[in-house]
Amino acid sequence: GAPPAPPLPLLDAPGDRLVRAFRAAEAEEWPAGAPRWPRVAGFGGAWVVHVISDLHTDMAENRDWLARHPSPRAADGAKHCVVVAGDVATKLDAVEATLRALTASYDAVFYVPGNHELWYVGVAGAHEPEAWAEASRFSPGNPPKRDSFCKLLAILRLCRGLGVRTGPASLTDALHVCPLFSWYRGTFLDDACATASDGASVFTKVRRDVGCCPASPQELGFDAGCAWPAHVQAADARGSFGGGVADAMLRLNERRVAAAPENGAVVTCSHFLPRRELYVGWRGLGKCMGDPRLDAQLRKARCAVHCCGHAHTDFDATHGGVRYVQRALGYPHERYGAFRGPLALEFPS
Repeated sequence: GAPPAPPLPLLDAPGDRLVRAFRAAEAEEWPAGAPRWPRVAGFGGAWVVHVISDLHTDMAENRDWLARHPSPRAADGAKHCVVVAGDVATKLDAVEATLRALTASYDAVFYVPGNHELWYVGVAGAHEPEAWAEASRFSPGNPPKRDSFCKLLAILRLCRGLGVRTGPASLTDALHVCPLFSWYRGTFLDDACATASDGASVFTKVRRDVGCCPASPQELGFDAGCAWPAHVQAADARGSFGGGVADAMLRLNERRVAAAPENGAVVTCSHFLPRRELYVGWRGLGKCMGDPRLDAQLRKARCAVHCCGHAHTDFDATHGGVRYVQRALGYPHERYGAFRGPLALEFPS
């Protein structure tokens, strides 16, 4: 196998070290300096793109669905790609088993992690071995006990070993896929909740990047299983919606967005929602649903269709010329009847 990655130098800021570690992982799919997105194996011809999110295969019922899910190749012999918009599972062994099953059923698998993958579980929320290895590379001599960015790096390394793409790639000269990393921002629903008569005072609160409405107990406790370094979130902060995590995730997308192809249809994916209009759930979780700044990135990538997850509410809507879709397996108690399976997007060859 390949030799282990060397430790990262400690001379630069923590945020820069994260980007450098991410760029090194990205370069194994898409070499540094390459001006165009790479091509998938089997490039060219007719492709069908399937989208799905929130597989949550930590749950037995969802694992059973995956085991029964037939390969679409058996039906028509065409080439099929699946785009997975996050929340596959929490434990890395479950993530690996799920992605391995998908690679057996599809000709190409694209994946962007969600929030559940970045949780720490088990005794005192300790690192899984793969995440500990990344933490030791990231901060040699003083690895953090818990760091969700290190777990993200471990997931990227896992995906490379499975042939699962977490970076952008072209299926044909006219069809491309680009995963986008994201998190949620506390101001996500502020257009809907800015009801105070004094507009200036509302604006002042919004600038704090936590929103103009008080956080609900559910928002304050959301993703308590995650752990973030001090350069993105203060140690005593409650909730992950202050904007630092979201900004760090958007920074990871900059290279791929800047290199987006000028021709053809681009399918982007994120776990979190990029537009307020897409969330129709309870207001008390609104700070933990999405980031409107993500929408600017996907449009810069010349997106035609964007698929996302997290909300567990399926939709298919067009806003400003971009089609937004969600097809979530979700939790077993949320389903009424059989799951329809991934949503197939067909594009002209």
